[in-house]
Amino acid sequence: MNDLVKGKKKILTMNISYAKFALHKFSFAVLLSAVSLPFASQILAQMKQRREQQQQKLEARISALEYLIEEDITGEQTEEVISELHQILQTTQKLANPEFTLSLLNRIINTYDIQDWLLGRLINRVKPNQKQQATKLLMLVVRLTQSVNQGYNFEKTIILTKIANYSQRIGEQKLALQLLTTALKTSQLIPVAEFQAKALLPIAQAYLGFQQTTQAEEILSTALQIARQIESEDPTAQSIPLEAIALTYIKLGKIDIALEIAASISYLYYRSHVISEVVRYFVKTNQLEAALKLAQKLEISEMKSARLREIALIYVDQGEQELANQVFATALTAFTTAEEDAKGIFIQSYAKAGQLDAAYLAVSQLKNSEVLALTLGIIAIEYLKFGKIEMAEEIIPQIIPLIQTVEAVEPMGSVPSILSNVLETQQYKLAFEIILNANHSNFLNKAIWILQIGNAAIQAGEIEITLKFAQSLEPSNIEQRNHLLQKIALIYAQNQKIENALALVPQIDNSGSLPYQIETLVLIATANGKTESTEQLFTQAIADARKLAPQSQVLALAIIAREYLHIGNQQLADALLAEAIQLAKTEQDASVRESNLLKIEELLMTAKQYLAALQVMQAHPTETQDNKLNGLALSLVETGYEQIDVVNKIYQQIKTPEIKTTGLINIAETYIHAQKIRLASEILDFAFAAAKTIPGPESRVLEFGSLPDGSPSTIIEDEQDRGSSLEKIALLKALIGYYQQALKIAQILENKTTRDQLIKKLAEYKR
Repeated sequence: MNDLVKGKKKILTMNISYAKFALHKFSFAVLLSAVSLPFASQILAQMKQRREQQQQKLEARISALEYLIEEDITGEQTEEVISELHQILQTTQKLANPEFTLSLLNRIINTYDIQDWLLGRLINRVKPNQKQQATKLLMLVVRLTQSVNQGYNFEKTIILTKIANYSQRIGEQKLALQLLTTALKTSQLIPVAEFQAKALLPIAQAYLGFQQTTQAEEILSTALQIARQIESEDPTAQSIPLEAIALTYIKLGKIDIALEIAASISYLYYRSHVISEVVRYFVKTNQLEAALKLAQKLEISEMKSARLREIALIYVDQGEQELANQVFATALTAFTTAEEDAKGIFIQSYAKAGQLDAAYLAVSQLKNSEVLALTLGIIAIEYLKFGKIEMAEEIIPQIIPLIQTVEAVEPMGSVPSILSNVLETQQYKLAFEIILNANHSNFLNKAIWILQIGNAAIQAGEIEITLKFAQSLEPSNIEQRNHLLQKIALIYAQNQKIENALALVPQIDNSGSLPYQIETLVLIATANGKTESTEQLFTQAIADARKLAPQSQVLALAIIAREYLHIGNQQLADALLAEAIQLAKTEQDASVRESNLLKIEELLMTAKQYLAALQVMQAHPTETQDNKLNGLALSLVETGYEQIDVVNKIYQQIKTPEIKTTGLINIAETYIHAQKIRLASEILDFAFAAAKTIPGPESRVLEFGSLPDGSPSTIIEDEQDRGSSLEKIALLKALIGYYQQALKIAQILENKTTRDQLIKKLAEYKR
């Protein structure tokens, strides 16, 4: 009786609710009819705009999660991401917009990509204690998927199948099987055979993952029947699903069925791919005769040669070298004359597999000089790796005449390709031979390759062969020669071979971008700290420097000063730096003068001698000096520098209040990010003092361009005016806990509206 009463009450409640809904719809209709049509259209447009804005916000939150999961390598924020994604999906559910729902699901799952997107990558990070939270998220995705109308049954099937896979990953096998059943039922509603076949395949593969072979085969059989019914002018429409089904049958070991399907695939690539995979199956199961017979039927040369290569290498492993050579020779015949590049790559791959002699014999079939040069280069590298130096030396003279063309030295030519392989295999002697003999004037990257290979060889300890290489370089590469000889001399010095190091100094030139000889001398002098010969070498370097032309002399003196700073001789460093600056200022040509000062700054900044760099910056004209000083101070702070008095000293040299204030604010922010709050507060005090000196009105605008009537085309607020600067300082003070100080700064603003708005913002930081 009670159940009957409850049932009647429920019906009554439902009827009342429906009546209210009907009345609401009627009222809204009356309302719309009572107002003008334009006004009603405006309301609908506003509603649409609000929906779109809400959807854009959800998409932006998804983008933020994608970035977060990319950056969160350790998986520490997995719970946070699950929670945020759950909230996003709940909001999406409330919007009740099927198209947007599907679009969002595609963002987190992607029905067209087998790779894991946001949801899959998130599930991979789930720990045992997060399993319940992850399961709730997956169930919400299922509900959302089911809410999409039947016009999207293909997408729904794929999504449900993927969620089944995700469920299995977190150990929810029962849920996964239930979802596969649902996916299978949903697939039956897909009206187009092509898409129904494509949807069934991942379901079958998922059942295979559960070791449920019988169920998987039943679904595969159904998919095959449907795929064979596909009718389309596009041959790939049927070929793609047939190929995928055949590949799955190969995994099951059902080779006869796979080959039967392959025979019915009209599109050559997909048919060949299935046959190629059957060959691989035969190779894997050691059915080499069957593999060889089938491989020879392949119609695409690259597939045919690749499979024959695999078979040949198996024969090599089994000690059947003669059979291997026969198969390799057969593979070479697969290539047409137009496929020379592919043939070369095939021979290279055989050489890299250790079959050097067979590969070397095969190069006689190559006619293209570029392909031949690269292939010979790789074979030579492989011979060197196996210690067969005489064979490599036989090949190198064959390469030299082939690399004298424009094509050979282009960025994608044979020379860069050989050198790239050399870097990977560390066969530097061969690389040096190639570089020294690649003499075409179009070899524009030659200098880069010289340094790249030379530095790699030095780092690998190949000092002597690099020395011979550097000494063999032509005058056109004097800069690179100087660099490598200097580096070797310094290694000698660091290893206590001072005589060897000094013997290289006369071979180093002072021309080029730097006076390398002078620099090498003082680097040798300081290589092992202060020694008996240090002062003598410095004295020699100073004497030699003063014999140079003015521009070179400026840099030479600055370099010597830098090295004096390195060993702690501040007095001599200051004297030589002052001499270098004075000499630079005597240059009549302003651009040359500026260039010399910039080079000195760069030398000192690179060596982190910031206070010495300050002396040089003060020699610049005022208009360029301010920005340089600002950059210097920021560089100091970014290295962890904490001597506020020095930073302030630098800013005292800056004449422009806007640059000074902005720079100090930037430095304060750097200290805040480094959690050095006290230092940040002190810098903000300096910034406050500087901001008060910014001239002009408190608020300014910047005008750009002009319209026909003479008014500016663009007007923007000046973020470096006094008001903007004071506002930034106040907010930063409040941020780091100095609320009262921030309030005092805000109260000196002249504009009442701006002042009141700032004080309101500051109140958020009040503790």
